[in-house]
Amino acid sequence: MLNHLRGRITILMIVASLIAVITIAIISNITLSSKFDEYLTSQKQNRVDDVVDLIKNSYRENNWDKSEIQNIKFSPVAKGFDILVKNNQGDVILSITRNNSNMHEHMMDMMGMDSDSGDNYVVKKIDLKENDKKIGEIEIGYSDSLVVGNREIEFIKEINKSILYSAIISIIVAISLGVYFSKFISKPIIDVKNTTNELSHGNLDISVESRSKIEELNQLTASINYLKESLKTENKLRKRLTSDISHELRTPLSILKSHMEAISDGIWELDKERINIFQKEIDRLILLVEQLKLLNNIREHKMKLELSKIDLNSMIEEIMDGFEISFTKKHIKLESNLKEDVYVLADNNKIKQVLINLFSNAVKFTPKNGKVNIYLDNDDKYGIFKIKNTGEGIDKKDMAHVFERLYRTDLSRNRDRGGTGLGLSIVKEIIEAHDGYVKVESEKEEWTEFIIALPK
Repeated sequence: MLNHLRGRITILMIVASLIAVITIAIISNITLSSKFDEYLTSQKQNRVDDVVDLIKNSYRENNWDKSEIQNIKFSPVAKGFDILVKNNQGDVILSITRNNSNMHEHMMDMMGMDSDSGDNYVVKKIDLKENDKKIGEIEIGYSDSLVVGNREIEFIKEINKSILYSAIISIIVAISLGVYFSKFISKPIIDVKNTTNELSHGNLDISVESRSKIEELNQLTASINYLKESLKTENKLRKRLTSDISHELRTPLSILKSHMEAISDGIWELDKERINIFQKEIDRLILLVEQLKLLNNIREHKMKLELSKIDLNSMIEEIMDGFEISFTKKHIKLESNLKEDVYVLADNNKIKQVLINLFSNAVKFTPKNGKVNIYLDNDDKYGIFKIKNTGEGIDKKDMAHVFERLYRTDLSRNRDRGGTGLGLSIVKEIIEAHDGYVKVESEKEEWTEFIIALPK
């Protein structure tokens, strides 16, 4: 039971209730005892004062009324007291000695105390005065339990019973609430556990229903569902990646194999044209392997950045000059709006690679007689570069995947355009390694715009 969340929550609530009840009981008893002692002390003093007043009333006209003072023995006011009254000459005018042992034993038993534990006996000497003139003295003796009657004893017993009943009820309520809340809290967690077990066994179609009113539990289930969707997406991408890599490797290898077989069979001669084909396909394989290696190095933080202050304006103009022939061949109109003196802290070679990838994509995906817009600006934190080209655009369903390795929105057409399908993945990883960001915006059949931001 202790190894399960539900059991621990239940036990925790029971222990918390017991601690609360015991604490309340202790505080209540201490407070009650203190107040009850004050009450008893007050009651004792009041009874002693009543006895003294009764005796003083027997003194009239400078003399003691012996018959009246003797009647005090039968007064309920004097009940339970040992009384000795003397006049100013020291003569005893009243002596009352009562045997209260039976009564004391009875009271002690009712209070649950040992009758042999000792009942304190108190003796007080009080001067009797009339008009500030001493008329005698009184010795009055009584036990501490004198004013403890049945009502007081029953009161104490009822209080203790109430505390006991409260403890029992609290434990029952704690168990009930513990079972309820443990089930309420643990059920979503158990569902999450079961879901993660299913995920670990490869079942990516399961999800957790979030019905809890506790925000943290809802966030937990949402995180697991997000994890499931991420794993599902990763699984699809892994399968697609395997397929794409095999295709990217198989295509040049098939070309090499078929050409070599043709040469070996004497169908073709090994001339310069065939050698150039071999060289092209081998270069394609090397590029694919190099770019995959670069991506892995970036993701595993093995890529070292040589940071320096870079003038983005100069770099972009240099790259634009390099692509001028490519733009001209396709009759692409190039427009630029470059702000001067935009400096960023970055790795010169890596950022140049990013820009070349983006320019290369713009040339590749812009139709003849299309248009490419280049924009450079900055804000307080970033240098911002945008490149926008007209063309087929990107479908909304593909927008979230354009930066994934080997992802192609149109497999047949895009492979024909060349490249490895890793360019945008490399762009994203390099920019994020610089603590920048990259995003894409597009309108299907209209335009596509890539935006990168690099810290200054």
